[in-house]
Amino acid sequence: MPVRRIVLFLISNISIFTQLYAQTTFPISEFFTSGISVKAGVGYHTVKDEFISKEKYSGFSPMFLLDWSKYHETYGFDLYMEILSSAKIKNYSMPAKLTEFSLGINYLYSIGSSELLGKKIYLFLGPTPEVFFFFRDQNLAQGGETVFDAYSVTGMFSAGINFSALLPINNQWQLEGHMQSNVIAFGGKLKDFKNSSNSFVKFLTPFNEQRFIFDISANYKLTRSIQIKTGYRFNMTRITAWDYLISTGDNLTASVSFTL
Repeated sequence: MPVRRIVLFLISNISIFTQLYAQTTFPISEFFTSGISVKAGVGYHTVKDEFISKEKYSGFSPMFLLDWSKYHETYGFDLYMEILSSAKIKNYSMPAKLTEFSLGINYLYSIGSSELLGKKIYLFLGPTPEVFFFFRDQNLAQGGETVFDAYSVTGMFSAGINFSALLPINNQWQLEGHMQSNVIAFGGKLKDFKNSSNSFVKFLTPFNEQRFIFDISANYKLTRSIQIKTGYRFNMTRITAWDYLISTGDNLTASVSFTL
């Protein structure tokens, strides 16, 4: 069964990771700073959701991210909340509003280091549970059953992995990269209620869903307790278990972090 093979694959890779971690661990708190970070960005967002329309909608939109991180000698975690609220997107003259919300935790464990451009780059890996919510409000005439044609609602709880790399330049500057992707999830979507054969809740795998995040930034230590960052963040959510849905965002970001 596909589910059985997925479980066996995860168990075998956890075993490999545990052995690698035991051999290469180093104090993670030396490279990441515990504290609160506030990030804001603006970017170009594109959505195609066949539950409402087969047309592609796009537009510029703001995003906000708040996270709280805590790092210890052998591991760390980053609790984050990301919001894209009521962004206005269009297909020619037809407007729509888009809201996306995610809440998750990135756990980080050191897995070793390597050389890049004559400097040492530090590598981290860990699991990521996440809750994701998608809401699209289409500007359509409403009334009676047409209310189901004007709104698209999707949510899922997923388990995934994240990978981070950190390249210190000097005592004040460092480059940081981050990638994460979910592996399995339970999801639900507002569906066509006239089609009773299509379940509202489904078990999702990478074959019918994917949520991927890529983030890269340049970090500058302004003071001992304050860091500022500028960078680029890409988000992609694809779900095909019901009607085809894909949502992507390219964002230029800036953030400030406060050490606790």
